[in-house]
Order: sequence, then C-alpha cells, then structure tokens
Amino acid sequence: MKTKENVTVYHCDFCPKKLFVKSAMTRHEKKCSKNPINIRACFDCINCEEVIIKYERSPQTYPESELVKSKSFKCIKKNIFMFPPKLEHSQNGLPDYVEHRGEEIIQEKMPLNCEIQQSSSDSLNEIFGWNKTS
Repeated sequence: MKTKENVTVYHCDFCPKKLFVKSAMTRHEKKCSKNPINIRACFDCINCEEVIIKYERSPQTYPESELVKSKSFKCIKKNIFMFPPKLEHSQNGLPDYVEHRGEEIIQEKMPLNCEIQQSSSDSLNEIFGWNKTS
C-alpha cells in the first residue's frame, strides 16, 4: 500500500465530496445540487411537472445530428418549459432545437424565486386544514 503525505484535498462547501484537483472542485461546486444557487423554487412546487422532451444533438460534438429524449420541466400555471440549473452549467450549452409532442418549444431558466409557487406542504395544509387559525 502506498501512502502520500502532504497532499492537498479540496472539500466542497456544500456537500461531503472531496477531490484532489482544485479546478475539478471549482467545477463541481458550481454544479453541486446542494449549492443554494441550484436550489430552485420549482423543485418543491406542485405546479411543476416533469416532461419528456426531444432535443437535437449538435453536429459539432456528434457526427450526425439526431433527436434525443431527455427530461425537462413544465410549469402548469405559467405554461412554460424550463431547464434545470444543471443544464445552465453544461459544457455543451443549450440545444438549438427542442420539441415536445412534435412542436418546437422554447425553454427558460428555472427561477430562483417564484410568485406563484405552491409547495407540496402548503397544498397538504390546505387539504387537511392544518395550521389554520380559528
């Protein structure tokens, strides 16, 4: 067994991950799901539903462009399609063409805060009448 002394270990500020390369940790922290800038109001909202979309892979990274299925999100109240924060930080960027049920769609960033957000716990409180003042 080999042991190394005086090795620098980088720790993520948001999760227990440890890496030996500083640039890799910087990249990880940007995408980390525990990072507060990646926690969006939509993830806990009952108006947000997961949908399957198709997008075109770029011919720059693949020999031929092709439609690929992927998960995305749709706000039922606003009737908009949204991409998660992980895609914002993607090296490939956003795809040029995205479709849902055969129609081309435009995706927006998930908002950090939303004025119409209804968390699942709020809806349970309404259904069962919890936390109501008499």
